[in-house]
Amino acid sequence: MDSNEELASVARDCWQLLDLLHIPVYFAKEAAEEFGKLGLEPRAGYFASRAGGFGAVGAPVIAATFYTFSTEVIEAAIPAAWRVASPEQVLAARYRGVGASLRRVFTDEQVREAAGLVRELAAGLNPRGRALFGAHAGLDWPEDPVLALWHGATLVREHRGDGHIAALLANRMSPVDACITAAVHKEQSLHFHQKLHGWPDEEWQAGIHGLIDNGLLAAESELTERGTALRDSLEQRTDELATEGWESFGAEAGRRLRGLLEPLVAELRASEVLPKAFRG
Repeated sequence: MDSNEELASVARDCWQLLDLLHIPVYFAKEAAEEFGKLGLEPRAGYFASRAGGFGAVGAPVIAATFYTFSTEVIEAAIPAAWRVASPEQVLAARYRGVGASLRRVFTDEQVREAAGLVRELAAGLNPRGRALFGAHAGLDWPEDPVLALWHGATLVREHRGDGHIAALLANRMSPVDACITAAVHKEQSLHFHQKLHGWPDEEWQAGIHGLIDNGLLAAESELTERGTALRDSLEQRTDELATEGWESFGAEAGRRLRGLLEPLVAELRASEVLPKAFRG
């Protein structure tokens, strides 16, 4: 029997690789072009396409399930996006866009076995308590192997993401505090994350000062020992929650999947599909 530690390690490795296979949908020019054909700005396309599995839901549902985005930036896009295009149209555009971008790099034969293994893994993931994962799990699997791999990567990503939100809530970490501490922990730009998640300066600065006062930040871009320990514990708990469903898949299949994904991600990193920050 596989140990919990081994499963968590393999699951994390596979998630990191699958996450990189998923994110071209947010950066590739083909995806933006497809949303543009529908009359959607990139941010509206992001919210509508990622939430499309729910149907034409309102901003409160997206705020609840995306968690780290400001309510204001969500409300600027939703429900206006649904007056421009239906969820079915937005999802179809999403698949066309990411499919075109990934086909700049991969062929069917390169991804076929990995796509099959990810589908097997996803079949064991439980949607209970994981709303965004459940919404995507309710969508049909694409027949196209490249899109099937991407869809499976999306399921694993959203499954883990739902668990991460549960860990944040259990530690009473607010959305803005989660954004700030995650950015500092990953040594990423605070300005980029503030802009990406749509937080007004007043709320963002209040979050920074609050984290400093609470002993989690030593300075704007430096975690204290307590802050580092908290972020590490959040990641560990997220990893533990993400192993749900891996018991039936197993560490051996996970290692095989990891071995198949590593050269695919290396090829993706070497391409121009991902932005420079994700290459190398």
